[in-house]
Amino acid sequence: MKQIFAITLLLLAGASLYTWRTQPEQQTQRPIIRWKSDPNPQRYEQVELFNQWCMENGHVDEQNKPMIMLQLDAANNQSSLIQAISGVGGDIIDAQAQLFAPMGVCHDITAFAAKGNFSLEDTYPGARSLLSWQGRQYAYPCNVAVAAFWFNLDTLARFGIDSIPAEWTPDEFETIGRRFVERANAGLARQEFFFCAPLDNTYILNCMARSQGVDLFNETMTAATCSEQPFIDAMARLYKWTFVDKLAPSAAEMASMNAEGGYGGGNFSQLQYGNFAAILTGRYALIRFRTFSRKINFATAQVPMHDFKNLIISTRSAILYKGSKNPELTKLFFAFLASKTYNDYIIKEADGLPPNPKYACANPDYLQPQGYENEGRSHANELKWAMNIALPAPASPYCKATDNNWLVYALKKYFNDLGTAEDVLTEAEERFNRAIQESLQANPEMKKNWLEQVQIQQKIEELKKKGQQIPAHWISNPFHRKYYLETGKLLIKAEENP
Repeated sequence: MKQIFAITLLLLAGASLYTWRTQPEQQTQRPIIRWKSDPNPQRYEQVELFNQWCMENGHVDEQNKPMIMLQLDAANNQSSLIQAISGVGGDIIDAQAQLFAPMGVCHDITAFAAKGNFSLEDTYPGARSLLSWQGRQYAYPCNVAVAAFWFNLDTLARFGIDSIPAEWTPDEFETIGRRFVERANAGLARQEFFFCAPLDNTYILNCMARSQGVDLFNETMTAATCSEQPFIDAMARLYKWTFVDKLAPSAAEMASMNAEGGYGGGNFSQLQYGNFAAILTGRYALIRFRTFSRKINFATAQVPMHDFKNLIISTRSAILYKGSKNPELTKLFFAFLASKTYNDYIIKEADGLPPNPKYACANPDYLQPQGYENEGRSHANELKWAMNIALPAPASPYCKATDNNWLVYALKKYFNDLGTAEDVLTEAEERFNRAIQESLQANPEMKKNWLEQVQIQQKIEELKKKGQQIPAHWISNPFHRKYYLETGKLLIKAEENP
């Protein structure tokens, strides 16, 4: 027995030694930079592209090899957060600055970003607040997206609709949608065709409410304001379009369509085979669309809105983890994200918008890629909307990013007939404000800042009642700053940049 135990111990020790020796850091003298990102196949291509970029730009060692090795560590948002807090976050993390920066787990990159052409000025205006925290930069985009409706023009033409407008009001959307649904389902025993994918999402709800001048949070983001009339009206519209006009399937109808198989279910398949005329997505969806056996002729359109046009911008951005063993060398990765090499790759592979818009503007490889004429103006539209009307999704620094999104809760509750629009939105507002108070109780320093901002909010409310302009430096909510600027309600001092 002792001999068996000893042999087993030796085998385990040998296996451990072999495992240690075969680790990448034992195979090379070069430092390893670990990148926590999703396991998308394109990430592995981007690792190879980084090595190539290092070679081409002189970032090499004595053997003329890349001076550092970039290694991909597959992770999701939740695991990355846990690892970062635990002190094992790697070197680079695909993460939101607004979530990670307040926890003190990422480096402030403001100074070297300005020198390296990957500052907040080197990306899309609407994305800047997603990359910073309290005036300091902590992240830079790996790619950017502005979701909108992508229409299958072949499906529209099949039922006598030749085109759709790039911008439309809720009434115009409803009129065209009802026409499509009536024609497409004429003579069928049950409805098989829908104008668009399910509408039980807060993306459209937020855009429609914002288009009438209100946001989920007030100007200082100290309180939720989603019980206001534009939210109530927008939610009622989404319900009507789903359950009365039948422009989009309900959750039950969607489940039935997926269960039946046939075309494989899912929004992408339903769009491909014409069951949906449109789905809500961004340019990144072309990674899938371009693999379809049949090409789709596309047109893109904004979600239906009133006067103030807006869409929601999002980023997959990278932060420099504070626990990195090689922070100076890791900075090369950010220079890579800002390079023409990387931006051209994102453009070619259609993985959203490139980090820096200068590489897309007036670039025919982006605007009209050869061989993809069927994609129409989708590229140009998303770039235009990203540069002009896109804003971050509603968020408050006083709400934990990991908290429930009570607006989602309200919408699902309303769609299941568990309350009126006014009731569920009032409840959501109360829950958001309760969550803010819970955060403040756990963070005295945050509460001090919140109280200061509440006093400013009171001054804003007084000026609003008097119909006077609001000082720009009082407003921390990106939506309200842009809305007041474009409606002439913003008071700007000469030294301020709105």
